[in-house]
Amino acid sequence: MQGWSTGTTDLGTPSITINVDDVEITIELYENIMDFYIPVEALDLCKKNIDAYNTNIYYVAPECWMIFKARRGSGKDIAELSMLKYMVEEGTLSIDKSLIEKLLNFYEEDKHHIVDRLKSIKLM
Repeated sequence: MQGWSTGTTDLGTPSITINVDDVEITIELYENIMDFYIPVEALDLCKKNIDAYNTNIYYVAPECWMIFKARRGSGKDIAELSMLKYMVEEGTLSIDKSLIEKLLNFYEEDKHHIVDRLKSIKLM
């Protein structure tokens, strides 16, 4: 790690940005469950891990991140989803559509809005 800074999310909650090998990674922290509620079952489905330099790192599957961002739907979220769309189109990232469908089932009330936002940027 080569450095870090603090900031805020679009919702005004804290965030931490770290720099790893000249790549900035922002971690958004939420202090109110209503800011970004994720059912435990969804977290279980979305939790992935990799071994990086003998350190086990847990992360959220890209498909889940996509649904979480589309659900929140801020301008910044939609811009980030556009970046994900570019990565899918370029072939640097593949998306598991069955995982997306499973996750959407946890958000029955918001499913229509999530799908509409993803369709608006041609991610579905």
